[in-house]
Amino acid sequence: MKLAGNRSERVWLLWASLAFNAFFVALIVAHVMRPHLERPQPTPETSGIVARLTAALPPRDAAQFRARLDARRGDFDPQRARIDTARQALLEAIARDPYEPSAVKQALADYQQSWRDFNGRFNPAFLAALEAVSPAGRAQLAAAAEMAHR
Repeated sequence: MKLAGNRSERVWLLWASLAFNAFFVALIVAHVMRPHLERPQPTPETSGIVARLTAALPPRDAAQFRARLDARRGDFDPQRARIDTARQALLEAIARDPYEPSAVKQALADYQQSWRDFNGRFNPAFLAALEAVSPAGRAQLAAAAEMAHR
């Protein structure tokens, strides 16, 4: 069996084949990695309300604020879990077929109540944690909240 073409054509075909295969390998890797790149994995430092609050504070204030909140985490963490459960129930009620407006209304009321319960537990811990923050840190926190609100 004789290979078609001269040596330069074979070299060109080899390089074209290598480039084509490299492209497909990259395409497969991108396809496999895509779900991991689209969903950043939460870490204790980047997830939750504490991370959002401490991100606006100077390092020393953030550490003291976080320590005070962590000391009272048992007061509000169970309520945060209840919010997640109520949210899931609401989404399931919305998606249910046949649609039941009364079930959605009740699930929405439960979801809203879970937030009120959380705030009732979190707010005292938040106020106690603010006592550990410097006046400049509290000003930065307020400014960050104002920017987030806009």
